[in-house]
Amino acid sequence: MTNNLIIVPELSKAITTALKECKNPYAQTYLQAIPLAIEEGIQMGMGAESGLKTQLLYCLSNMAHWRGETAKECKSVIKKYANGSDKLFVTIPENMHNN
Repeated sequence: MTNNLIIVPELSKAITTALKECKNPYAQTYLQAIPLAIEEGIQMGMGAESGLKTQLLYCLSNMAHWRGETAKECKSVIKKYANGSDKLFVTIPENMHNN
């Protein structure tokens, strides 16, 4: 289950910033659906990473017209994780959920 998975901080920050700054309604929809995409990846047997990477590609596609330095930085980070082999998640120990 996704309860033990947290998106790595660099990627999480880029996603959060894109949600705040990118005004494209389609990009917003895909960004907001990231948790669902992760869960669907798991349910379909592809894994959380596959679900997230696929969703990040949809996000990037819909952020194509977002401009500026913030946009450039966010899209660069999202692209790095969508296309790369870097870990997308950190796992937190089960006993930390209740703290």
